[in-house]
Amino acid sequence: MEPTFSAQLHTNYVPPRSEVTQIRNIVLGSLEERARLDEKIARFQAIVDDLRGQHHKLGIYTEDHLALTSGARRLPHDIIQVIFCHCLPTDRNAVMSAKEPPLLLGRICSGWRRIALSTPDLWTTLHVSIPNCQVSSHYIKWRRVAEAVKSWLNLSGGLPLSISAACSALVGGQPDRETSLNITYLMNLFIRHSRRWENIDFILPIPEFIAIMASLTEADVPLLKSATLESTVFNPTNLWPSVSILNAPTLREVSIISFKHTDFLQPLPWAQLTGLHLEDSTHMWSDTPSLNELDAINILKQCSLLVTCKLLVESDPSSLPPQPTLHEVILPFLRLFILIEGRRTLRSQFIECLTLPLLEYLGFRSYFAHHIDHPPFPLTIFFTRENKIEELELEIGATSTDTWTECLSHASSIKRLTLIAPEQLWAYPPFPALNDHFLSLLTPLSSNDLLCPSLEEINLKFCEGVTDEKILLFLRERTNPTHMANGMVVLKRATFTVNREMITDIMSDVQQLIAAGLELDLKYTPPLSLGFTEETEDVDVPGGPHLRAHYFSRLPDEIFSPLLGLRINRAINTLS
Repeated sequence: MEPTFSAQLHTNYVPPRSEVTQIRNIVLGSLEERARLDEKIARFQAIVDDLRGQHHKLGIYTEDHLALTSGARRLPHDIIQVIFCHCLPTDRNAVMSAKEPPLLLGRICSGWRRIALSTPDLWTTLHVSIPNCQVSSHYIKWRRVAEAVKSWLNLSGGLPLSISAACSALVGGQPDRETSLNITYLMNLFIRHSRRWENIDFILPIPEFIAIMASLTEADVPLLKSATLESTVFNPTNLWPSVSILNAPTLREVSIISFKHTDFLQPLPWAQLTGLHLEDSTHMWSDTPSLNELDAINILKQCSLLVTCKLLVESDPSSLPPQPTLHEVILPFLRLFILIEGRRTLRSQFIECLTLPLLEYLGFRSYFAHHIDHPPFPLTIFFTRENKIEELELEIGATSTDTWTECLSHASSIKRLTLIAPEQLWAYPPFPALNDHFLSLLTPLSSNDLLCPSLEEINLKFCEGVTDEKILLFLRERTNPTHMANGMVVLKRATFTVNREMITDIMSDVQQLIAAGLELDLKYTPPLSLGFTEETEDVDVPGGPHLRAHYFSRLPDEIFSPLLGLRINRAINTLS
């Protein structure tokens, strides 16, 4: 519409009274025209809305019919069963959580639920977290969990079982009577299926569970391949009954943790074992070590088939050190060896007795890493010999940087390195063993000889003593291809767990390194104040009760989580 007063628009022009009436008539006409247009727009909008509604319904109609022709719908049940089985975790047991298979697979549709129920392979692994009940409602929920366990085991049919259980009672303390009864009830459920046990792992706080285990004979566990027994109750004086199932002819891997080893060593079939883990934490309350150097040598001599081994060994000052000429041990198949030092320094003669030609993974830590004032045993002996060691895990205690530098200077073949700075223990002051100076020794700078030039992966745990700037410098230089001319291998993967808040923001620089190909996991985990949160989770066992379980979670750990006490299979992760 052409305005009549176009020359006066957007000016300071003041129309006389005679023109005001004319202007009002113009405005009235434009308003009437605008109203007609609004009405037309509304009619067309209604048509568009109707068309869009029809389009949406037609889309749903089409998708619903296409769903009938989907490949997943036409898959044979046996193929779906195989796919379901590949959804299960491969490095641990399944847990009673609706967020994970196999329970999650029964929540997709009724058809898949029926398939899951009829697939015994889905239910052959199970981890049970036993809460240390505090109130009456916890006991009621635990009884429902126990019934769900019974249903789960029945769904596995007659297949071999891998089961584990852990109780959240405080280490060293006894749970109340009701919790003890709950644990006993659970163990009795498991024992009903003992003839199908293939792998067992129990972390339980009461002596009664060992008494229950002692009631079984070798004939009761004809399929048993792996057994892990750990008590969270320290009882260094009382002897435990003999557990004869540890002499099962099919047994290949044994782990005995937090017990007096001498109570269990007699029945073990050393010659057939491929995996051995002996770790007695009660030695801290006893003057007599459970496993001294000579004991360890005598055991290892009988275990010629070992592939993985983890031992807590302590020097006995009342005995002579082992002599390499008299006590040589050759383990031709050992690939993973983790050595834990007790209260007293291990003597170099113990290491000199060991010949491990295929060793790939070497680990060392100390129970008293916070206040040891001596150099650790000479790990360099392993590296000065011809070796195949590619992965090294060290717990860095209060020893000098020079000590560890000497060790790492010989580890030129190491591709994967894990360094752990122990967290502060009770009243001992913290030792920032992993500090800037230590990390600089692993950084390719002109001022120092580079340690571990073949390093491809690094994992630093509890490195609060390392600054953000030094972390960034390390990552930049270790991924800089110009250093390859000096024999350095470009870093592929790095994990830093920094138990403090980030002080200098390095994230933008880190993103550039990630974009260039570095796999990086940089976690800042500042200490949290003690407190509890309450979480709710649905647990629905097919064929069993529907649970809505509450877990009271202590920050930062979920002490009543379904994952409590669940162990990852180190051998699978390391040697696969």
